[in-house]
Amino acid sequence: MIYYPIIVLLLHLQNSNSIAMAGIYLHIPFCKTRCIYCDFYSTTRSELITRYIHALCNELEMRKEYLKEEKIETVYFGGGTPSQLGEEDFQQIFKAIQKHYGLEDCREITLEANPDDLSKEYLQMLSALPFNRISMGIQTFDDATLKLLKRRHNARTATEAVRRCREAGYQNISIDLIYGLPGETKERWEKDLRQAISLNVDASVTTLSTSRMTASAANSSRVDRLSVRKSETYS
Repeated sequence: MIYYPIIVLLLHLQNSNSIAMAGIYLHIPFCKTRCIYCDFYSTTRSELITRYIHALCNELEMRKEYLKEEKIETVYFGGGTPSQLGEEDFQQIFKAIQKHYGLEDCREITLEANPDDLSKEYLQMLSALPFNRISMGIQTFDDATLKLLKRRHNARTATEAVRRCREAGYQNISIDLIYGLPGETKERWEKDLRQAISLNVDASVTTLSTSRMTASAANSSRVDRLSVRKSETYS
């Protein structure tokens, strides 16, 4: 038996005017590789994607009464790496959301993505779907640190991904940055911030604690015990 730790969070949020609204968070746990600092649930077993999407859609149906027919205003695909899904996977999920909750009042639909997944072809596929915001996990623009963290992209890949998103028509783009990384200096962090500002995107800034990390990081003598602790967002 395979256990699916499915996360479908049906949320009561507040918008920028402090007005209550309803939203859906969908956890997509699949990754090509595991990053050493991440303690969110994820798996590299891509052969489970089809079964997971089927189970996720079933859970959306089972929990449809939770929001009591409130209008959905935001949907967020988090991970994991949601950009590991294909067009058919997304179509199934959106079909389930439309059927059980409706998307007519949804103002923001976000996809978390790795920069190296955002090819021109992949973005063309996404543009045919309801997504109108891309949240990109860049973490840092320092190539040596990206390699240490076992990220799949480099700084150039990240900046090119932002450019391709804009060329595909996406204007609502955010990036994730992490500070407190191994070997980080004030100068390197300032360089990351300057690079983010030059891209004209929103930035979510996260620090690392020394309490938890993945098993792969535990085997590295170069890395302290790392995990994501808190986040702040800047425009």
